[in-house]
Amino acid sequence: MARYFFALLCALAIIPAAVQAQMCGMASKYNITDHDVVFSSSHASATDAQIPNPDVQVENPNLASFKVIYEGATDPCGSPYAEDKNHVYYLGRTITDDVAHFKFSTLKRKSGENFFYAEDNTHIYLLGNPIPKDGFEVIEDPDPIMIGKTPVGHRGYVKTPTGIYDMDGKKVDADAQSFEILGCNVTRDKNAVYVDNKAVHQIDFPSFERVTSVGKEMCYFKDAKSVYWSGSRGFANRLIRVDKFRTKNATAPTIADPATYFNDMDDDRKNPFMYLKTWNSTPVD
Repeated sequence: MARYFFALLCALAIIPAAVQAQMCGMASKYNITDHDVVFSSSHASATDAQIPNPDVQVENPNLASFKVIYEGATDPCGSPYAEDKNHVYYLGRTITDDVAHFKFSTLKRKSGENFFYAEDNTHIYLLGNPIPKDGFEVIEDPDPIMIGKTPVGHRGYVKTPTGIYDMDGKKVDADAQSFEILGCNVTRDKNAVYVDNKAVHQIDFPSFERVTSVGKEMCYFKDAKSVYWSGSRGFANRLIRVDKFRTKNATAPTIADPATYFNDMDDDRKNPFMYLKTWNSTPVD
């Protein structure tokens, strides 16, 4: 969902339209005529050529009351939202008939970041996708790994009494009552451990847990048999099993024993990228 910043808007106000289009990257527009409404969007390529997406014709719009609506201030890059007296639209498609109660809202997350969403009487909407409103909450990694001021891993989830949804509003195949975020794109419910919302099977599920006392630019995990890490740079969506490792003064690699691996860890062992070439590691599926 779009973010609106006053400084950006002020800057865009004095920038030529052609340059604005290049800055926006994607421009969206509802084209209203005296007989129909068509939503169109285009993406600017590296050569600044406009590559159109398929147009979407709005079904049965009320032309007299049809108007584009915005999350905040008017966005020079366009808005995916519109409404008439009968419907609210996102990207040209109807998302709700509850026009009277439709509005844009902001919720302060535990991390301090703002959570932007749309809502009506019965649902919230993320990218136009409906999520039941009753009892919804935003859940996040309780102990995020940070690169600078940026948390590593998933942006969080929306949890309701009956479902888990990602931040695009898409339902995740997981048990809502037992779902929890372990960190660095790794989650768990009563049935499985998931990496980037996909179940992994090459672990010992009953004993799998996160080790929060160590870690630099990543999350560490262990089960009864193995040690794992995830979340570091190019491996943000993978769970990596540490088979063997080499300490600073050792002449041969050591088998990664979860019972002793985390004892007296030096800085290099807390950061696998410092020692990646001397490790024997395996991605877990």
